[in-house]
Amino acid sequence: MEERMDAEQKVESSISGFWRRIGALVLDGLFLGGLGFLLGLFFESWFVSLGDAARLIGFSIALCYFGILNSRIGQGQTLGKRALDIKVVNRSGDYISPLRSVVRYVVFATPFYLNGLNLSPEFMEGLSIVHYLLAIVIFGGIFSTAYLYLFNKRTRQSLHDLVVGSYVVQAEGSFQSSVNVWKPHFAIISTLPVVTVVVMFFMEDMVAQEPFKKLLNIQVEVLNVPSVRKASVVQSERFVSSSTNGEQSFEFVNVSASLTENNISDQTLSKNISDIVFDLYPASREMDAVNVTLTYGYDIGIWSTWSRETRSYNFSNSETQ
Repeated sequence: MEERMDAEQKVESSISGFWRRIGALVLDGLFLGGLGFLLGLFFESWFVSLGDAARLIGFSIALCYFGILNSRIGQGQTLGKRALDIKVVNRSGDYISPLRSVVRYVVFATPFYLNGLNLSPEFMEGLSIVHYLLAIVIFGGIFSTAYLYLFNKRTRQSLHDLVVGSYVVQAEGSFQSSVNVWKPHFAIISTLPVVTVVVMFFMEDMVAQEPFKKLLNIQVEVLNVPSVRKASVVQSERFVSSSTNGEQSFEFVNVSASLTENNISDQTLSKNISDIVFDLYPASREMDAVNVTLTYGYDIGIWSTWSRETRSYNFSNSETQ
């Protein structure tokens, strides 16, 4: 028993702490973000034309960066890890292969890159199973990764480490581990896909009800407007308190439209979108405003930039406020 405790203490002393790993990830993110910024100076129009597919560019760059440097080729160290004196190794303390390093990054990054992916309402409605699978990968992957980062203090392995059998350890000194992850951690993360499915089931039922169905119809129509690539429609309510009037509530419909061309100043386009809301959703005519936000830009995963303008419309005068 005492030997086992000594072994665990030795392993824990060699393994990188939470904040050092996060610090290395931040430094790597800054480096990749700077690279993405420079690429955007030359290829902005191309990135915009790609839409969500532009994320594959950043994913590919980051895959090469982490896949190579975290393997034996880079001696288990990205620039961030090198700056903070930590490295990626296997249970025996050896550097992992490039293939394992690539798989490690794919498991880590895929949920984050898929999060916010734009799929047409018709596609998602016709293939709800895809909706469920995406939710499991995105939310299950993100929460599993975060949970293990925070609470797996014995080995500090997160989901991507467990899949390929890697550890992040201090760069100096030798490492060899005979310590296993606390088994209840596996039980907890295995429930996350089930929880995700249950939540998605109730959300799907809500979407089939009013007013969500009408908001979905508005989204479909806005997507049919020329130069609109991506759209979201949300109904919101805001409460404001004052000493003179007490608490007041204000209701809005917020429409965000991502454009293929840089014409966010086009007031006619904003007005046309607001008219779609008023026509398809009569309840919006009684609300305080329909807010239309036009956006233009790109997101390549490692860097994004957006310009936006918002205009508000009221059905009583249909004028920009």
